[in-house]
Amino acid sequence: MPRILTTCPTTGTLVPTGQRAPAFDLTTMGEGHAFRCPACDKPHVWHAEDAVVEAQMSLPAYSSAA
Repeated sequence: MPRILTTCPTTGTLVPTGQRAPAFDLTTMGEGHAFRCPACDKPHVWHAEDAVVEAQMSLPAYSSAA
């Protein structure tokens, strides 16, 4: 299942919330999910309107060349 990501209000980086979405519709997830941010180690609360599902994102292409 794809991860649910949100933006850390402290660092501005996109971080995983620790939850995964069984479907691409975050509106079914409810509201106000708390998690400890891996970027700043502070507790945050994410809401469906502020989150994205990882599989829906356009991720950068990485080269295997070093």
